[in-house]
Amino acid sequence: RQGNLHGLRTMKSRGCFGCLSRARKVLKNVVTHTWFESIVLGLILLSSVTLAMEQPMRPPDEPLAIQLVVTNTVLVVCFTIECALKIAAMGFIMPKKAYLRDNWNVLDFTIVVVSWISVFRGTRNGVG
Repeated sequence: RQGNLHGLRTMKSRGCFGCLSRARKVLKNVVTHTWFESIVLGLILLSSVTLAMEQPMRPPDEPLAIQLVVTNTVLVVCFTIECALKIAAMGFIMPKKAYLRDNWNVLDFTIVVVSWISVFRGTRNGVG
């Protein structure tokens, strides 16, 4: 049985939440709230500042280099949580208004995946 939630027509989000479930309604309200968007924009700004502070020639054991790696990892976790909340609220691909049907979300998802690859590559290479 299908239902309608803020223009979303689907049975389940990631197989966990029915479209009319209370959890999904709460998540939809959270990810569309102005405070949520403001926090995400603040995190994007912080991420941009830390990216601008990185220097390829900086020794990896320097305190600032270590702090930038830690900050980047924390930001990747935050952006992953944002992504997961939106997917749970909107669905991943199938519904008409699913997460990956929005071009900005495709960009966000790609950045999160590439960021995790970078985090794991840095950890494997002894950085972080």
